[in-house]
Amino acid sequence: MKMVNCYNSLWFQIFCVSKIVLFVCADVYTSVYKMNQLVKEERKLLISLHNFIESERAENTSVSKDLISFLNETQTQNTKLGNTTNYTANPLNAYCMLHRIHNRWSEMMVKLDCDNCEHNNNTKEFIKKYKMVQEQLWPTKKDVTEAALGLFRLQNIYSLNLTELLQGRIANTQTEPMTANDVLKLIEIANEHDMVYEEILWLLALDELYRKSKIEKGTVEQNQIYRTIASAYSMYGMPWVSLDYIEKCLKIKTNDKGCQREKTFLQKKLKSIPGSKRTKIFEKPINSTSSQYQALCRGEDLLSSSRRAQLKCIWRPTENHYSRVKEEIMSYKPKIVVFHDVITDEEIQYILEESQQKFNSSKVGDDDIIQGMKTDIISQRAWLWDSDPVLRRLSHRIGSITGLNTQLKVFVSNAEPLQVLNYGLGAMYEPRVDYFESKEQLEKSASQFLIGSGDRIATWMLYMSNVTLGGATIFPKINVQIPVIKGSAVFWYNLKRNQRRDPKTLHASCPVAVGSKWVANKWIHEVEQMFQRPCGLKINAEDI
Repeated sequence: MKMVNCYNSLWFQIFCVSKIVLFVCADVYTSVYKMNQLVKEERKLLISLHNFIESERAENTSVSKDLISFLNETQTQNTKLGNTTNYTANPLNAYCMLHRIHNRWSEMMVKLDCDNCEHNNNTKEFIKKYKMVQEQLWPTKKDVTEAALGLFRLQNIYSLNLTELLQGRIANTQTEPMTANDVLKLIEIANEHDMVYEEILWLLALDELYRKSKIEKGTVEQNQIYRTIASAYSMYGMPWVSLDYIEKCLKIKTNDKGCQREKTFLQKKLKSIPGSKRTKIFEKPINSTSSQYQALCRGEDLLSSSRRAQLKCIWRPTENHYSRVKEEIMSYKPKIVVFHDVITDEEIQYILEESQQKFNSSKVGDDDIIQGMKTDIISQRAWLWDSDPVLRRLSHRIGSITGLNTQLKVFVSNAEPLQVLNYGLGAMYEPRVDYFESKEQLEKSASQFLIGSGDRIATWMLYMSNVTLGGATIFPKINVQIPVIKGSAVFWYNLKRNQRRDPKTLHASCPVAVGSKWVANKWIHEVEQMFQRPCGLKINAEDI
């Protein structure tokens, strides 16, 4: 009897379309891919601006010198980007680009599209094009802020040398150094978010480079840096250090009234703080949980020698019997493995193109395929159904390697669609588990095609790119760290053989410091797996 391909049926296509939702193209910082698209959109807009200026000149209409200067400067900046993927994969470049596009274009458009300005047809046409791009893909203040917070996160987790970072050096890569103005803008954002430790840390690095003339000073003056440091130390609870910097400020500019008032205020305040109580020192806040997380992200080996001695690599037989796969065992309790070379570059490229089409069309598969699960992931995502031979072949391969049923069905599905993620600047996700916390959450959360499918028995996480630094997947409860290796897949069971949830599978993604991280997740459910993964002879049976 001929099998009916439900993926080609009209009902299934209508069902899939119903699961697609529109979203506003904001949050550019969440994806390196979206930042690359932004560069291309700016280039198109620059061509429109150039044509607008030429049209004005052809009609003998005067053109503002500021507008011409803006065009020339912006064209130069945009041309410098070169290979956009390599450029935006560097966090310094990404932040500076988002900051420049958001602020400089806004300043220019305020002058061009003022309330009292008389607009001819050329001006109206350009403003219309600008607003169209702005509505579809343009950085907001949130993008600039989140990009800055991403930089702070990267420096903190990977203990990056700040003086080198400000000079454009990160992970053996070199880019344009930051200016003193750039750093102060970053520090303003840290101040707005009460990140006093980071504020002081970055200010001290700026002060060092400024005094050695190793940073472009721009419009920033030394006494401005001293005053900002003094203010930060005062907020940190060390007013005696603040006074030292205020006095440095007054040595440079003795008639600075602001510093004089601050000195008087601090002197009065310090009278109530005797020297014996001035014991606080400037140090990084200590948190045992975050310290372990950061150590794993940096690649520090926290496994005991006895546990490490048990780990091994093997040629694992697949369900096809005639083929084997390279398996690297990372943990036994719970069983976590990495399968190497499980996908071709051509298949990866196809998946990336399919997901990018969804990004381009401002559509993604419903983020709420699983309602109520944590979504605190800084990334862009798309859901790919098994609607073509490449994706069906990949699902079949996952089933062959894992021994589980991975068929994607309209009702009582064995698995979810492939979730493709591209991470942005400092991108990460917080520690989480993939199983449902309770039966009630499972019943409330599942979409129609997953009703009756049970919990997520296993996770298949496929790495589809390499990164220069960061991006590892870590399991903090068992001290396991798995670096990003293109073409490999991380696999683990979320449920024990007795079907109880395994809290040791708590996992997180480390921030991507340099690079563009592409990942594809396939979540496999309990239904029809009783023979593929039977219960053990004992209630606490483990996978071997």
